[in-house]
Amino acid sequence: MFEHVKRKKGRLRATAEVLSSRLTRLISAYYGEAFPQYFVSEYPRSGGTWLANMLSDYLRCARPGKSVLPIACRAVLHNHWAYHPRLRRVVYLMRDGRDVMVSYYFYRIRGIEIGITPQARGYKRTFERLFGTNYDPKNTLENLPKFIENEFENPSGAGKLTWASHIRNWIGEGVSSRPQVLYLTYEQMIGDTAGIFLRALEHVSGEKADARLVQRSVEHFSMESLTGRKPGQEDTSAFVRKGIAGDWKNHFSRDAAEIFDRYAGDALVLAGYEGNRDWVTHWKAPPKTQPQAVAS
Repeated sequence: MFEHVKRKKGRLRATAEVLSSRLTRLISAYYGEAFPQYFVSEYPRSGGTWLANMLSDYLRCARPGKSVLPIACRAVLHNHWAYHPRLRRVVYLMRDGRDVMVSYYFYRIRGIEIGITPQARGYKRTFERLFGTNYDPKNTLENLPKFIENEFENPSGAGKLTWASHIRNWIGEGVSSRPQVLYLTYEQMIGDTAGIFLRALEHVSGEKADARLVQRSVEHFSMESLTGRKPGQEDTSAFVRKGIAGDWKNHFSRDAAEIFDRYAGDALVLAGYEGNRDWVTHWKAPPKTQPQAVAS
């Protein structure tokens, strides 16, 4: 009985959070400049939490998490919204969709194993439907093709948008057509965290940033500071699992590559991660031992 009540409360809260997010988006679009509000938009698992935390730290303002009430105050709003032309002070953060799929897979596995959210039960049912009840969660070479196909056929990470449709929605006619949006990538942030954070900060604040304070925020939210691990050192039980670019090369079979290309090959090129779609033709899957990270 108690478990049933807890599940019902969890579903009600999840519904309230969705409605609150939609209302916050409308408030932000029409009144966000009055507070002001600063936006980090992304498809999930693209580094938005990292960037939003650094912005909040530097700007000394709130970074609300999921809320059952709409947010109408000065804040850094990390979100997975679709593009809205009235939003200002926006950073759109992209990540290679192949890495997003791998990161999402392990994120869902973590949710199933921890089992503390209403969504975890849904993930468990989905994984057992896709892979069978005795599946090996570590066997990404076998599991990812079905997982990727399901993510594109039944999207749940950003409303009803897939990674590919989210990218297309935000880029539109091209990044130069939307000067109010600063387009950055997770890969750029890994390569030059302070420099990219500085660009994001000055874009949303409209002011010159203090390099010393920028470095302080970068160090405070580095992977090593938060987890005690260096990028590339994996912990599948952690929210920040590995913190590198190119990890998909350790997990994509040929089937996974072909399925991803079928659904998102054009978006991968649009976002600049490949010059064309020939990468699939040349892709060779890693050995089943799945070695440590391939440099990217």
